[in-house]
Amino acid sequence: MGRLSQDSLGDYYPLTPYTKADDAWLGWQFHRADLGGGLLQAFRRPESLQESARLTLRGLDPRSRYVVTDVDDAKPYELSGRELMVKGLLLTLPGKPSARIVIYRQIR
Repeated sequence: MGRLSQDSLGDYYPLTPYTKADDAWLGWQFHRADLGGGLLQAFRRPESLQESARLTLRGLDPRSRYVVTDVDDAKPYELSGRELMVKGLLLTLPGKPSARIVIYRQIR
């Protein structure tokens, strides 16, 4: 089983309200505390005027650091669990509609 498949078996957290509106963003998170990581999926709908959205993650250890990787970019960077849960993760999707998958792994 691949890493993305394993992560999708984790705890599910909606990161935006659920809607079918064509002008909204939609996002959710799968978290695997037992593996120290997870993934989030974000979708910019075809009529959304917002190019960016900030999604706050859940279930992380605020004292730990996480390596965050956008699977379309593959340039990993580090953020604290506290930052990801309080400030959130800023995603920019210039195209519409478009989608993004971001994985994160606990490093300490």
